[in-house]
Amino acid sequence: MCVGIAAAQICLEAEDLGISSCLLTPKQKESKKILKIGKKDVVPLLVGLGYEKKNTFKRKRERIDLKKLVSKEYFGERYL
Repeated sequence: MCVGIAAAQICLEAEDLGISSCLLTPKQKESKKILKIGKKDVVPLLVGLGYEKKNTFKRKRERIDLKKLVSKEYFGERYL
């Protein structure tokens, strides 16, 4: 959990500085090879940082309606 909180803080600071970021769950075998670390060590999380290229394709992000995500229930009976 400490690694996740530290990584989230890095991403928030990067956003404040205008740097794009992403959190990645690494495939252990590949990440150990690239980072040249021992077989017994573990890579819990990767943080990608960088600047976006201008005029590149960007997928439109759409939010799901809140009513589709949230519901209230009373012992099995749905209350909207």
